[in-house]
Amino acid sequence: MAQDEIFSVVIPVYNEADILEQSVLKLHDCLESRRIQHEILVVSNGSTDGTVAAGEALAGRLPYLSFLQLPVRGAGRAFAAGVRAA
Repeated sequence: MAQDEIFSVVIPVYNEADILEQSVLKLHDCLESRRIQHEILVVSNGSTDGTVAAGEALAGRLPYLSFLQLPVRGAGRAFAAGVRAA
């Protein structure tokens, strides 16, 4: 990967409020330890728990994280939206 390229990770999620922060931080630490310049795009696909609030709060704190929300379920839709955003 060239110096100016950014590795984009798209993560579709559904009702992951309890583990979202831990998972994002673990992924970020792994990529950082390998000196991989990256962005993480988390896409909630119709979550009904606190995933949206947790994702928005994380995106406000973590400069490498973007959070998107889709109103309907569908991992394929969420992945496609994340790829478009990347």
